[in-house]
Amino acid sequence: MKAASTPENFFRFFPYVIILLLAFSLINVYLLFQREEQWEKAQTELQEKLRPASLQVVIITLSNCEYCYNISQALADLQKQNVNITSQEMVSADSAVGRELIAKYALVKLPTILVGGELNHSEKLQSYLAQHGEQIQGRFVFTALAPPYYDVSTKIIAGLVTTIVLKDPGCTQCMDLSTLLSSLEEQGVLIKNKKEVAYDSPEGKDLAARFGLELAPTLLISKEILEYRELSAGLAEGGARLRYGYYIIPAPAAPYRDLSANQIKGLVTVYYLNDSSCRGCYDVLINRNILQQFGVAFKEEKILDVARPEAKSLLQKYNISKIPVIILSPDASVYPSLDKAWKSVGTVADDGWLVMRKAEVLGTYRDLITNQVVSAGAAR
Repeated sequence: MKAASTPENFFRFFPYVIILLLAFSLINVYLLFQREEQWEKAQTELQEKLRPASLQVVIITLSNCEYCYNISQALADLQKQNVNITSQEMVSADSAVGRELIAKYALVKLPTILVGGELNHSEKLQSYLAQHGEQIQGRFVFTALAPPYYDVSTKIIAGLVTTIVLKDPGCTQCMDLSTLLSSLEEQGVLIKNKKEVAYDSPEGKDLAARFGLELAPTLLISKEILEYRELSAGLAEGGARLRYGYYIIPAPAAPYRDLSANQIKGLVTVYYLNDSSCRGCYDVLINRNILQQFGVAFKEEKILDVARPEAKSLLQKYNISKIPVIILSPDASVYPSLDKAWKSVGTVADDGWLVMRKAEVLGTYRDLITNQVVSAGAAR
């Protein structure tokens, strides 16, 4: 039989209940206090991270370097990194203080900036500084200068490029290398001196003999281009050779003048052999568009109908059995991509002319042996 609850039992356990409630209250107060303390600590840490880093800057300038990197750009970029520059001092590299700083921090490129203060204030700032220079004796030294800049060891301004273009003024279809120079300048290359020399002038002949030049146009670009590291990597990849302080870059594509033969190579004569009586045959001038895609420059173009004596003579000479087709003069072989592709559509005759054989690759044609028109579908 269960004992009945009595007021005496309640009052007997009441003190323990009070003690438990007090304990829970104290624990809650402690936890709340801990949370508030942690929140305040987190807020303090956040405010500290958000606080701009206090930095002190010394700018080492040059008085006689009008082409040099504008160091104010580096300073402006630094100021965007959540920093507070509390002091800023300008020091001439030619002054006693400037020479002392150059020696103390082993400076190689000028102008530059030295930065002291809270360099490790945030990971973001540390990452930025690591990408733009190095820390020496507790100071950050800005070394990521784009050329031109003053090289302390050689005492010259590095990155001032000189170019010479050997050209053929009479070859209007030859590549204009001035567009290449403009592209280099757009990418930040400072070309201080530009010169163009005619291949047949006394200076041009001397230049060709001295550097062993084989083509005109050819670009000579001084080795100062190596200061522009992203661009200089392409020199070796492109096969440029260095001689007497200049990289030699021949015209990358025809037409050009072959100096040893004293002839312009790459001006192509094209005969379009057509059959005007074949209404369903493909348009022979489609070939012209294809040739242009290969970069072919035209010297002369003729559309010859199969009924004409000149066309008949060519058909017989090169034993052509399908029409419409094209015939290209030997100069077409100086276009490497075209020369490679030609193997799939034609042959090279003994006299060097390129003769198209497979009219079916472009559409409906006439078979001159059977005198039948062969549709594109049937040909396949």
